[in-house]
Amino acid sequence: MTHLSMLVKQPSTLLLALMMIGLCFLGFCIVGCTETASQPGATGSAESQQGEEGKSQEKSEETAQTSREEGPRQVEAMKPVIPEKPSTEMQTRKDIVDTAVAAGTFKTLAKALVAAKLIDTLKSEGPFTVFAPNDEAFAALPEGKLDELLDNPEELKQVLLYHVVPGRVLAAEVVKLDTAKTVNGQPLKIDAKNGKVMIDDAEVTQTDILCNNGVIHVIDAVLLPSEEKQPSTKLKEVPGKMMPEKTN
Repeated sequence: MTHLSMLVKQPSTLLLALMMIGLCFLGFCIVGCTETASQPGATGSAESQQGEEGKSQEKSEETAQTSREEGPRQVEAMKPVIPEKPSTEMQTRKDIVDTAVAAGTFKTLAKALVAAKLIDTLKSEGPFTVFAPNDEAFAALPEGKLDELLDNPEELKQVLLYHVVPGRVLAAEVVKLDTAKTVNGQPLKIDAKNGKVMIDDAEVTQTDILCNNGVIHVIDAVLLPSEEKQPSTKLKEVPGKMMPEKTN
């Protein structure tokens, strides 16, 4: 109280004291600002934000570059692996002979295959493409021709093999061909135009009957090979099966 009363009584002393208090307060403010500025990350919100955006952009560019470099490897890794064994769908399908028998419209063809001893051939792994005459096609043969063939198994075999092409040739590929070499050794003439597909003189009436060892295309006439002898594909025996053997 004594000091306070003295300051009040002496205005100059009071003014000097207030100035000192102000200077002290100003000094504290300057020290505080200096310490804040010296702290990491506090150099300025604008500069900090700009630095973060720069780092983010660089990271995005690096990621994009990595993606471009790794792209082909990723595509390669995503390529489907072709199984060595037949798919479940293929395993549930029947072979060419059983498919033809189940259709109910190839009774004469089935009878001819038995007479020519070609059942095992067309039940083997293949694959084969068969241009199969239906029962109506066999019925349209000249009178006595079918009996003649059934009585001559070797000739019948060559006629039937003239309807078989090695490999699985679907309709989309057939229409691109002009000829197709048969297991008989002679080529078939193929003509696709005006919405029709002709195999020699027979018209294809149904396509792409898929089997587990090939495909059947139905034709409306029996194909007869040329009487001129041609080198034929030999058949070799394997345990429980007959397989075509290519000749040079």
